[in-house]
Amino acid sequence: MRRLLLMVCALLLATRVSAQVANPSLIQFSSADQTTTIPAGQVNAGQPTLTSYQALLLAAASDATTGPIVQTGGVIPKTAVVASGVTNSPYQLPFSALGLTIPTCTTATCPQYTVVLLAIGPGGISLRGVGAESNPFTAAVPVATAPPAAPGNVIVK
Repeated sequence: MRRLLLMVCALLLATRVSAQVANPSLIQFSSADQTTTIPAGQVNAGQPTLTSYQALLLAAASDATTGPIVQTGGVIPKTAVVASGVTNSPYQLPFSALGLTIPTCTTATCPQYTVVLLAIGPGGISLRGVGAESNPFTAAVPVATAPPAAPGNVIVK
């Protein structure tokens, strides 16, 4: 069976030096098997090569292949994927569909995370790896609450 290849780009075609994304709203990616079927003569011939996706949340400093998983998202049917309009990353999913919750940031420097997107089909699950890993992102940096405005026109009588 043809190897499933994924390249994930969460909003930016990324290198690790790209602008930091805070509270991502969607994930864009390419998938060689989004629209392919299993060839004749192979087990499950005629069925879609890819049926669904699953996202893994990792600490950005972790190895995409072997690093510990912070969270595992639910299985997302490939029918939830829509066109992105971006040439190098033609597909997208809303971040909320991944079933991941970015840990709340409570400090001025928030931890960074990446998503590894896996493809699932009758032939199994794609491999974890750098090609399927997003650029780093974080929860939004907390903004200090401004104090209320001072009262004005104070008169003592």
